[in-house]
Amino acid sequence: MTGRLNRQLSDLEFARSALERQKSSLESELAANQQEISGLKSTVAQMTSSLAGIEAELSATKVTAVHRAVQWQNLVNIGAPVGLSC
Repeated sequence: MTGRLNRQLSDLEFARSALERQKSSLESELAANQQEISGLKSTVAQMTSSLAGIEAELSATKVTAVHRAVQWQNLVNIGAPVGLSC
């Protein structure tokens, strides 16, 4: 009877040890995944900021292009010589 109880106790201690190792492994994996998520969030924030800057530049370029096209059309309409810089 005592031998059987000792064996059961030994099995339970082994199972407990295995579960503690598994818990530790999962905690490490969770920490690594949280760190990766944090890095991805940072990357998304940087890309969003960069996109906003590119959109602003594109908008300014469009305004400049429209302005130059209007200037060009005005020069053509008044018969100015072609090749004049704006």
